[in-house]
Amino acid sequence: MGRISRMVWAGTLVWVLIAGVATAQDVTEEGASESFQARALEAEKARAAGDLEEAIRITTELIRESDQFFGTFYTRGLAYMELGELELAIADLTRTLELAPNTIPAIGNRGIAYLRLRRHGEAIEDFSSILKLESDNVQSLVNRARAYLDLNRFEQALADLNKASRLDPDNADTFYLRGLTNYFFEKLPAALADLTRATELDPALAPAFFFKCQVQMRQGDLVGALVSANRLVEIDPDSEKGYQLRGDVYKKKEDYVSALKDYERANRLSPDISVIKEELAAGYAKLEAWDEVVRAATELIAMEPSNADALNTRAYGYIRLGKLDLAESDLNRSLEIVPDNVFVFNNMGLLKILRGELAEGLKDVTKVKAIYPYLPEIYLNLGMIRNRQKRYSLAVRELSSAIKANPKMISAYEERANAYDALGQKQKAAADRRKMEELRSDLEEKRRQVREAVRVLARSPDEV
Repeated sequence: MGRISRMVWAGTLVWVLIAGVATAQDVTEEGASESFQARALEAEKARAAGDLEEAIRITTELIRESDQFFGTFYTRGLAYMELGELELAIADLTRTLELAPNTIPAIGNRGIAYLRLRRHGEAIEDFSSILKLESDNVQSLVNRARAYLDLNRFEQALADLNKASRLDPDNADTFYLRGLTNYFFEKLPAALADLTRATELDPALAPAFFFKCQVQMRQGDLVGALVSANRLVEIDPDSEKGYQLRGDVYKKKEDYVSALKDYERANRLSPDISVIKEELAAGYAKLEAWDEVVRAATELIAMEPSNADALNTRAYGYIRLGKLDLAESDLNRSLEIVPDNVFVFNNMGLLKILRGELAEGLKDVTKVKAIYPYLPEIYLNLGMIRNRQKRYSLAVRELSSAIKANPKMISAYEERANAYDALGQKQKAAADRRKMEELRSDLEEKRRQVREAVRVLARSPDEV
């Protein structure tokens, strides 16, 4: 499954500033003038109100007057954190601790800054320092668990999260992170229980719904997965993640129209995510919308010129559009990148068949069949070869295998109808052509629905 950190999108972990300063007593110490104290409190109020630049301006002036008061460094450090200036925040929080050792909020916030910079060892040191002072500090247990998770130290993360859940059974972050840990360990029922508890404690915790949906899909609960994905879209309608995830659920349900609508929405929101373009190309291929397959694959290739699978996908789209020279160029480029890609050989075989190079096409297809004997496209290609060799009984056998593996393969019905005609089996040929037209009509209606959704999306995204 890989590193859990890669499974968590940016912003998943909410970095809450710990115990922000709020009173004059908190921001000043004995020896400061009344004017200094008042300005220090003014700076903290500005920070709390979100006027971070003003807070930094005031505290910087105060520090020029005297660099011996920890509260001014602390307030400025928090302001820098909220601005994302993490190195500056760390410097100010470190100075805070030099002036006031064992100040837990300063240690904790510095640990969070280290964690956001992926300086995990230093983050763990800070959270561990707090736990030596306060062994029941739940936030430090949770934050240290986050660092352990990022380092794949799952047993240690789980120990911290188990303790945190006992100390505070109402902490949504604890159950969310423990759910992720159980997910990594393939303990799907335990993961689902924890993620469900996290969503109950915090109904707006988007990442908990994201991973809950992932677990539900893996368990085959597509109804529950769709509920979770819908909730994710409701929480964050301006993020592509909910639409992409819901598209994945629809894809598993084989509802490719709904899947494509969501993937198109996700693509509009975040046009630089390659996996969304992969899903678009695959979804449009299911609807045999070959122009759209080529479009999505072309966008992906522009992002990843060495993506051999994208080149193969576009090549297949070109083949189905009759653009054989363009297809051949893409297939050759794909083979240069991945010389032994059997799926490319299958499409190369199809290309050669369409050009009448039957012997060469047969070699390519046979090579693929030896590795993937259950791939329906292999039998379609073999059936096409047999038809062109006028070996119609063999063609029927191969094409029937293709249809058995994929009952919605229109090309296989068309080729088999031609074989039946040649064998004089007119009723069977007619039945195949009726089925072919039925499937074509269904696909055309689905393509129409997606086209309409895309038009609406282009006109007014909120209507989709």
